[in-house]
Amino acid sequence: MVQLQNQDPLNPMEDKEFIAQMAQFTSLEQMTKMASSFDKFIEFQKSNTLSSYVGWIGKNVEYEIITKNEDEEGNELDPTIETGSGKIESIANKGDIIELHLNNGKVIYQDEITKVQNQYDSSDENQLTIASQMIGKLITWVNEDEEPIETTVQSVQMKNGKVQYELEDGTLISGNQIIKVTKQ
Repeated sequence: MVQLQNQDPLNPMEDKEFIAQMAQFTSLEQMTKMASSFDKFIEFQKSNTLSSYVGWIGKNVEYEIITKNEDEEGNELDPTIETGSGKIESIANKGDIIELHLNNGKVIYQDEITKVQNQYDSSDENQLTIASQMIGKLITWVNEDEEPIETTVQSVQMKNGKVQYELEDGTLISGNQIIKVTKQ
């Protein structure tokens, strides 16, 4: 715009040049917006990565740590392989990697996990604890007329040894009626 305002009236810019410059400015603006969106996406992925491992806290895991070895001359030797197991006590995000802190003091990384053991306990308390993770989640459930309904889980309870989910309107449903769960 400044260029248009300050151009020489005796030698005006040609339409083709002006259109080409406008197209370049538009492309540059779109690339800048895309780069900004991509940066936001990367930050979201980093924060989402940590939350994807939260379910592993309290689980027993087996791991394998492979350490490369070299002699004094820099020749590659057989690697050292350390295997072990432990229960995950906490998780930490360290840039692009996730640290898993075990109950034995060992710190391992997500790519060293070879097995996650589900310590399923069928006790009512454990079922209720697991179900409580649904509180506040947006769900879609199917009623007796096979109609999908979207609502939020307000609470969970045990009745006759079965978990029931209480919805916003007070309706109680079972887990097998839920067809979709969305993070709100």
